[in-house]
Amino acid sequence: MNKKQVKGLKAAAAAYNNGGKAFSFKANGKKIHVKFKVGVAKAENKEDAVKKATHDYVDTADGGAASYGNTVGLSGRSSDEHLGNSSRHSVNLNPEKIASFITKHPGGREGELIRSAFIHEIGHNIGGSHGDPGSIMKNLKANPIIKRNTIGDGRTGKYRYTTNSVTKHAVRAIVGRINMSPGSINSNYLSDKENKKVNESKNPGSTGRIKKIK
Repeated sequence: MNKKQVKGLKAAAAAYNNGGKAFSFKANGKKIHVKFKVGVAKAENKEDAVKKATHDYVDTADGGAASYGNTVGLSGRSSDEHLGNSSRHSVNLNPEKIASFITKHPGGREGELIRSAFIHEIGHNIGGSHGDPGSIMKNLKANPIIKRNTIGDGRTGKYRYTTNSVTKHAVRAIVGRINMSPGSINSNYLSDKENKKVNESKNPGSTGRIKKIK
């Protein structure tokens, strides 16, 4: 990745880490506090990245072990739907799609799209699903900027982006999936109505799960 892409990745990690402060919310009658510690480490090459990612393990409360490392890279085409993609052990940025999005919707900054894409894909990686409340899993939107007090169209040709951010309600959805089975996208901390919205979402795309550790 280039310097701008690395900067966006670090900014996304910092958004989850929230300056060392916890995200707080109420769920099931309890006040819950969640603190993330998302790290970014440089690798010398692809093989080194895979080695570092696959050797990150924690012992889980059920007596097993879970890996939590991920490789981060670039992949995708401009014709793809999303600005990035993720799997259980990888997070990828799609620079071609970002470039084409800016061309079609001028006015936004590349840096904010990179940061937003990484926030979204990290969210998938730790258990977020499309349809979750909050802003992590929302799809990117570009709304035309309209001149004030104009008659007729009023469009300026520029767009204002609605990007992803880490919010407590999105964290609530993700953390409510701790120790859930891989095939389930329901969250213990979402209401029936909220879980229904997730299940009815087009391609929820949840790929990761958080595990309790010893």
